[in-house]
Amino acid sequence: MDPASLVVGALAAGTIAGTQEVATTAIKEAYAELKALLRRWFQGRPAAVTALEQHELAPRKWAPVLEMELSRTEALSDPAVLSSAQKLRDAARAVGIEVDSDTYTIDARNAHGFAVGRNSNVNIFHSPNDPSQKSGS
Repeated sequence: MDPASLVVGALAAGTIAGTQEVATTAIKEAYAELKALLRRWFQGRPAAVTALEQHELAPRKWAPVLEMELSRTEALSDPAVLSSAQKLRDAARAVGIEVDSDTYTIDARNAHGFAVGRNSNVNIFHSPNDPSQKSGS
């Protein structure tokens, strides 16, 4: 997993844990630690601070902006940031919350139905009108 996905995914997991009232002391402490480290890296960068704060309110919407702001600093090569993100991710996993922004890539342009999730079975049905499925004569 790339460092940006680790950090942003860990923050999202911490946010989700807090909203579901399953946040343990370990999750709360790891979340606070990671945010404090990132605030130091984002010092003097108002757009980055905004992305960090707004990510807590709307993780999916702000994840790309936060990743971009992270890439503009050296935070993703800071061992303390990466260790803190991993600690938060592990604490969230311990209560059943896992957020990996790079787990799934879904292309459903020609789908008539699909299932997403761990252990999902997917059956693909092609429409009789789908030109990509017609055999040549």
